[in-house]
Amino acid sequence: MQQKKIWMTLLLIGTLNSFQSCKIVDDMMYVDTYFVNHSDYDISIESIIWGEDHEDLSYYDYIRTDSILFQRSELNLGSRNGIIYSSDSVCISISDSLKVSYSHNIDSQFNILILDNYSYERVSDNHDKFTYVFTNADFKDVN
Repeated sequence: MQQKKIWMTLLLIGTLNSFQSCKIVDDMMYVDTYFVNHSDYDISIESIIWGEDHEDLSYYDYIRTDSILFQRSELNLGSRNGIIYSSDSVCISISDSLKVSYSHNIDSQFNILILDNYSYERVSDNHDKFTYVFTNADFKDVN
């Protein structure tokens, strides 16, 4: 019985010691995304997240000529709702009749769902910055 008390005491001391050595670390990962409109068009972006039972969620953003749209997402706990680059598909419009749609499986240098099409900057260990610049070339083949 005495040996059991000693083992329990040592176990308790070891457990408490391990809690003391733990550090509180900000392990949140932030991503800032900038969409810069250097085209001659005002741009409307519909971001679509495919839902279950065909109940898709759509979010809308608008970028005027020579303007910037900024979005910040927190990757660990944040929602992807309304975050353009994490959408399942997007529809980019420059008028009611001129639209282009992309999903992740469409390989195009103008696909804003592909992060390789963005310029990238590491702000800090837990903070990244992506920038996509719209130009008239994005809309050259739009129909």
